[in-house]
Amino acid sequence: MSASSASPDDQRILDRCPRCELSVDSFCEEHRPKRSPQFANEYIEIRRALYHNRANSRQDKSAILDDICDVTGYHRDTVKRKLTAKKPQGAPKKRGRRTKYTKEDADALLYLREASRFIDARGLKSRLPGLIRKIEKGGHRYFPREVKNHLAEISPRTIDRLVTKYGGARPHSGSARRRRSRRGTYEASLRVRTWAEWRNEPPGSVLADHVHHTGNVGGGPHCYTIDILDVATSWTWLHASERLQKDVVVDMLSRAYKVWPVRIHALHTDRGTEFLNDEVGEWVEQHGIDHTMGRIARSNDQARVEQRNYTAVRLELADHRFAGATACKALNDFYAKYCLYLNYFRPVRKLSWRGPNGERAPTRFQPPATPYELMLASGALDPDAKQRLKQIYEDLDPVVLNDEIDKAQRKAMRYVA
Repeated sequence: MSASSASPDDQRILDRCPRCELSVDSFCEEHRPKRSPQFANEYIEIRRALYHNRANSRQDKSAILDDICDVTGYHRDTVKRKLTAKKPQGAPKKRGRRTKYTKEDADALLYLREASRFIDARGLKSRLPGLIRKIEKGGHRYFPREVKNHLAEISPRTIDRLVTKYGGARPHSGSARRRRSRRGTYEASLRVRTWAEWRNEPPGSVLADHVHHTGNVGGGPHCYTIDILDVATSWTWLHASERLQKDVVVDMLSRAYKVWPVRIHALHTDRGTEFLNDEVGEWVEQHGIDHTMGRIARSNDQARVEQRNYTAVRLELADHRFAGATACKALNDFYAKYCLYLNYFRPVRKLSWRGPNGERAPTRFQPPATPYELMLASGALDPDAKQRLKQIYEDLDPVVLNDEIDKAQRKAMRYVA
């Protein structure tokens, strides 16, 4: 408020100390604030009535704001926000209504809800009086008078709130719901492993994924390919199946476990239900395998096996649709020959060094080597396994193998649906 437009009474309000009523500018020396939040808020509350009730123009309000900013040290926008707040800053919250229903009431309600086979809140409310009488008459449980009085007055909305607060969720029924529940339990027990945690991994740590052979038409019966890849050496195992249920996945994992050159000690998958279920969990526990999973919608956590899905399956078989037992057998005949080529004759380049993080981070790669050579150089093979791999390599003829792969591929293409 400017000095020229202020009335004598208003001028006295502006020029007196709020604490001792001395006629001085803002505060006297004794009561000048130390700019603590508590003191500043108190001063703003003192000036609130003057700002809202006695300021007749924007110039008057601007003068009051300048005065408050000088005294409190607050920014002008902060002072405006505090002056226009509906409630004073730091005002104590109004206490809510005292809770009427106790934990004892909730326990009785959950018992009655279970006894009525988890009916909805409205149905339970209508059955409470008769249900309580039946339970007490049968000698199953006695309910105190206070609890019965509370349950007689309870509303369906309150029943829902108490059930949500104190538990009592209905157990899932039906095979599909039970499978989903078990999957969630097993999934919650697994550790998440990201793409950045795969450096210097020893042989025996594998990634598993699957490929759908649906063509351009979704749904309907079709073949699936399970792809298992060793992280350290890129050793690959492929197998096709008509189904992808949990028992089939366990059977495929068992087959790969038996023929793998080294002992499999770690398995990493995505979050598909074919991998995250109790049957797979029992299998990995039985074989002492550490099962980890990737993040949701982060296929880069399984980047190596995703890349192998493309180079070993999609590039060779394209996006054609395969369906039926005969087609799966033809695919497996092709995979039996093609995996020999992948593991013994197709070199890969392993990353040996990566520079600082960045869009164009420099990288260095090891010299190209086949999975067979990497497996031998790793030192993880026992003498018998090493001798067996060497014998297989000596018996293979790359030219003959290539002809056999082409023949098996042409045969598989006859069963494109």
